[in-house]
Amino acid sequence: MTRLEEQRQAVSQALENQDQRISAIETSQKIVKEQLQQVKDQVKEMIREELRELSAGERSLTAAAPAFPDRHSGVVAKPYPYNGKTSWDIYYMQFENIARMNNWSNEEKACVLTSMLRDSAAAILENLCSSDLRDYDKITSALRLRFGDAHLTELLHGQLHNRTQQAKEDLTTFAYEVQSLAKRA
Repeated sequence: MTRLEEQRQAVSQALENQDQRISAIETSQKIVKEQLQQVKDQVKEMIREELRELSAGERSLTAAAPAFPDRHSGVVAKPYPYNGKTSWDIYYMQFENIARMNNWSNEEKACVLTSMLRDSAAAILENLCSSDLRDYDKITSALRLRFGDAHLTELLHGQLHNRTQQAKEDLTTFAYEVQSLAKRA
């Protein structure tokens, strides 16, 4: 075999290897495209489902609207969900302000509050009878008993007593934290 033939054979082998690599890449691309299409289809289905649920929720809200007077042409502010992981007293104060801005009755406040409860806060509703679920005072009492700051007084006193300014904490932040602890304790 001459040197030229060897080079031709080497080039031919290299081209064959390249063709195999290209074929493997094209196969991989095809698989990735198929998987991508499956993911797109799943996302589309999830969006359709969310839209169906949202549409059903809007229909139920629209159906419930006539039970309340027509003075609610536009909601001024909407409360955010409560999951029991933040201060109930602060959430309650904000909820009351929003209810006042929207001019909600106690029955409306009960409906909105129960719809805003999540996780462990929503679990409180299981302990209330169906008539109590429309009683704003009973709902808030149950939530205050479980999530209110009143039972934390001793713990807060201890935190206040032990609170020191951290190395990189500015004086304003430290003062605010101490004041907040003192107010809650």
